[in-house]
Amino acid sequence: MIHCLKNTAFTDILEFLNIYRFTETIPNAHNSIDEDKDYTGGDDLSSNNSTDVSMVDGLTTYSKDIEQPSDNENIIDTEQTKSMKDPFLITWNGKNDPEIPTNWSDFKKFFTVAQLIYASWIAYTASSIYVPGQENIEQDFHSSHVVATLNLSMFVLGYGLGPMLLSPLSEVAIIGRQPIYIWSQFVFTIIQIGCATVNNMAGLIIMRFIAGIACSPVLTNSGASVMDCITQKNSVPVLAIWSFGTVFAPVTAPLLGACMTVAKDWRWIFWLVLFLSAFSFIFLFFTLPETSHTAVLSRRASRIRKQTGDNRYYTIQEKLDSQMEPREFLLETFYRPIYMIVNDPVILAFDVYISVVYGVFYLFFEAFPIVFVDIYHFNLIQLGLSYIGFSVGAGMALVALLYFTYKVINPSRDKGTFFPELYLLPSMYFSWFLPFSLFLFGWAASV
Repeated sequence: MIHCLKNTAFTDILEFLNIYRFTETIPNAHNSIDEDKDYTGGDDLSSNNSTDVSMVDGLTTYSKDIEQPSDNENIIDTEQTKSMKDPFLITWNGKNDPEIPTNWSDFKKFFTVAQLIYASWIAYTASSIYVPGQENIEQDFHSSHVVATLNLSMFVLGYGLGPMLLSPLSEVAIIGRQPIYIWSQFVFTIIQIGCATVNNMAGLIIMRFIAGIACSPVLTNSGASVMDCITQKNSVPVLAIWSFGTVFAPVTAPLLGACMTVAKDWRWIFWLVLFLSAFSFIFLFFTLPETSHTAVLSRRASRIRKQTGDNRYYTIQEKLDSQMEPREFLLETFYRPIYMIVNDPVILAFDVYISVVYGVFYLFFEAFPIVFVDIYHFNLIQLGLSYIGFSVGAGMALVALLYFTYKVINPSRDKGTFFPELYLLPSMYFSWFLPFSLFLFGWAASV
């Protein structure tokens, strides 16, 4: 039974405390190792058939043809070839290795993705669930509307800045994604107690900012975890469903917040988030496996080093990480995103567009109370229901994207005519809905 929980935070702690040990298969080449031979000066382990490594202004860049299939078969073949030359190199045990996330059972994949969707839903829910209680908070803390609005703004700012530090750590082989999820979710859960018991506006704003940082890894890394265990052909519908949850959460949150405020008071908004996030943390802690391929291999190598007492066993990513100085790591972390944005107009255009769309989306959370409460005299419950229209639109977009995937994307892959720009077609046709909806909202608001 416990073997099913391998590479979860629960079993990681059991292994660290030497309470339980998973046994790994020692590479067959171990028996024929020449103790007098140096295996560390062989091929350049940072290169393979599908990836080019180069230095640009002191920054390591990895260029890969995105039009080629992104499955792991070529990488696995390359690693196995190198492991035949270097018996200390730990790789997958063939393409059918059951520990490769894409080879997991359908149930394990579904359960893993479902946990990430739920955790993302909570994080996005926490951003806007505060809105219905804002007026009561203003009265209790004798604050202005502008100051009270900072609780929403600082939360969003927090989960915008958090990924700059936390997300790159998940790419380090000895860390991986799972520990980042677990401990950030723990901090996010605990901070809700402070939000529910705070007695001044400044304290609430600070804790909302910290909560935003703490929930950011699950928002930015969940998509990568989904891609770790889902094949490229099935990635679009799965990511579309995950994305629907990220839109559905903040528009249903005001209704939950309104119910808590009416039934109890605004503090119960944060108690509700505490209960929801604690439930997620427990599931993540006991059942969420590591999905990063490099991290799974690193754990395998670590176990083999303990079993054999030989510290020469390693993985490719471990060697690359060990060769990177702290200064270089910080450069990779902070400079590479800026470099890509500045030097790639496509990335810059998408970043600007998404930031505008995201900003407009969250502006509605402040605009709706002005229109529906001040003009149409909605109560808090009715105000919460008014946000549901966003989820209707998101649901229609999800259906349209799934239809486009099965009718256009998948056939083009089968025929060998696929190119990435095909994904832009739905955006080109439907992006005009945003300015039209803004015009319609302003015109119909009777302002």
